[in-house]
Amino acid sequence: MKNTDFYFDYICPFCYQSFIELSEYKLLHPELTIEFHPFEIHPRPESFGKHTDLCIRGMFLAKELGVDLWAYNTAIFNARFQQRADIENIDVLSDIVKDLIDPQVFRNTIRSGQYQNNLDNANQTAYHTLKIMVVPHYITENEVLESIEGIGISKEALFQFLDSNTH
Repeated sequence: MKNTDFYFDYICPFCYQSFIELSEYKLLHPELTIEFHPFEIHPRPESFGKHTDLCIRGMFLAKELGVDLWAYNTAIFNARFQQRADIENIDVLSDIVKDLIDPQVFRNTIRSGQYQNNLDNANQTAYHTLKIMVVPHYITENEVLESIEGIGISKEALFQFLDSNTH
């Protein structure tokens, strides 16, 4: 199965739904390889909506530490959409991921500004290189599955896209 790139923002309800469906597909196809590419729909200093820069920088830390990114992304998405947690608060975030990353390491690393360049590069790639304007967004070697603004991606369309990329 080819690698599939998943572009998303933790604040996006369509991304959350797509992540749930992607997780269902992964249970049926454990050989599925997903590269997670979070980026900010509303980067600072934009004042519209919540900011996810801390969550995204936290994912880069998790990746460097070898943390299971499925578990990290599940924790962040669930905190945002099920628990309505304040994902802009570093103390709340460090508590959300405490079973995956030492909370003090998480707080210190994120407060230090580490991974800001990774975040800037992720935003640059999504917006300027790939011209992604709506999320969620999936890319394989030869195919792209784009969201429809205000609708997202149906489970059927996602599964069909992933099935077509099995060889």
